[in-house]
This record gives sequence, structure tokens and C-alpha cells, in this order.
Amino acid sequence: MSLLDMVSNTIETVVPKYAFVLQNGTILKSTIKEDSLLKVTQIISNICEKMKIKTYIHTKKLYIYRITEHFLIFLLTDLEPSEIEPLLLNLFEKYNLKINRAYSELPKSFGSIIKSVIFSMSRAAGPQPVTWYPPDFDESEAFKISMKAMLNLANEVDGASKEMLAFQPFIQYDALGIVYLFQIPFENARGNAYDSCITILADYNERAIIYEKNQELERILAKTSQMLRTKFLENVDETGENIDSDLLQPTVSKFVDSLENLSLVISKSDKIMFEMMDSINKLKHV
Repeated sequence: MSLLDMVSNTIETVVPKYAFVLQNGTILKSTIKEDSLLKVTQIISNICEKMKIKTYIHTKKLYIYRITEHFLIFLLTDLEPSEIEPLLLNLFEKYNLKINRAYSELPKSFGSIIKSVIFSMSRAAGPQPVTWYPPDFDESEAFKISMKAMLNLANEVDGASKEMLAFQPFIQYDALGIVYLFQIPFENARGNAYDSCITILADYNERAIIYEKNQELERILAKTSQMLRTKFLENVDETGENIDSDLLQPTVSKFVDSLENLSLVISKSDKIMFEMMDSINKLKHV
């Protein structure tokens, strides 16, 4: 049985709704409604700035307990503090050292959570991958990912005429897809342009951080799409169907390298909820 399962079993004897969240916003496990959890993770930097190990905050039905430097436990319950504190103490005595060893370090960069990146285009035969990262990624898997990503345009009459960023779960890969849709103008293409997309598969546990970084991701992806557009037009033949994908691969690899400069931490929020701030000011130690 994994460490997270053991901690879960202990909590579930008292509270059915809970979540394990790292200091940087990584969601390791949750039985709390997604929308509610994401609202709280947006202010996790504010919370961690005030909390010490073995302290908790309580606001309305939510308890947040810092069991180690990097590991926080969220509990959603109507139970009173007098009923919750014995559980928190039990968790600390049983699992503090184990959790501290297992989560002694946090992932440092966005690049470290990337599983794959695929550049796809809608050609004469339909959506297909053109190049991908890592270079040894299975081509048949890249094709399936391309097909699913391009379905974002299924009901769009003008295709990807307006560039846009979308998020899409890829459950099979335990990943969140970050999909950037755009067009490459080409006279011989249907509609005089090829619908195209860059799809990033990232660790699903990091979804709160990914959502928070959406503007930075969109800026980097817009720049990368322009580079791919230029490289494609410089090297494709007059039919638009034949191009050496090796000429595009370095652009995708350069994009992945650029993600190393994007921090994997949720920024401190200036929109912290009043009730939460009040609770932070009334931290309790167990």
C-alpha cells in the first residue's frame, strides 16, 4: 500500500472529503469537488507564508493542516476543532517522518512535468502529427493525441482562424493537455490555411499550477507557433503535403527547453478571501 493510501485510510475513518496538496500547488490526491479545491490552491502561497509545521487553519467547513514543510492536508467537514484535532495529532505521529522523506523536494520547473509535446496539422488526409518531443515518442500515440486535440475545432466553421489556448484531460496518460490552436496560411490548402496545434501533455497533478500559468503559457506558445509557421512555409513543397519533419523538430525541442524557465509555483495572490485571511491570523497548533 502506498504512503498516500495509508494516510487516506486514516483520514477516511473520520472525514470522507479531503485532499493532499504540496506547497507549490501540486494536487496529489483529492475527494473534494474540483472547483472548490482549485479556488483554495490559488491562494496556497499566501497560506504557506503564515503557517508553520503542525499548525492548522479553520474557516467555515475547511481545515488546512501543514504536516510537513511541503505537504498540506485539506479536510472538508462540519466537525468541530475538538473532534478534528485528535485526527491531526494522529496523522502527525504516524506519518510526519514518512511524508517528510517522500516529499523532501518540490519539482522546480515546468519542463520537469512535461510528458510529451506534439505539433499537428490538418492535412488532406485529416489531422496528423508532424513532429514531437521526445523524439522517440511512439508515433501511433502521437497520432491519437493529434486527433483528440484537433476535435476542439469540430464545431468551428472557420477552423483555428483565431489562435486560442485550451485545456483538455488525457486520462489515458494521466495528463492534462495544454492545446494551442492556430493556422498556417497556404494557398493550396482547403480554406487557404492549415489548422494546426501544439499539444503539451503535462502531469495531471500539476493542473492547479498549469491553470495559474495560462497567460505565460499562451505567450510562449504564440511565439513558438510563429516559429513553426515560418519554418513550415520555408521548407514545404508546393503541394503542402511534403516536408521533412526533422527540420521542425528543433523548434519543438527549443520550446521544451524554454519551459525550464517557467517556475512550478503558484504565485502569491492579492485576491485572498477575507474569511481565509481572518483564519490565517488565528492559526492553531496541535
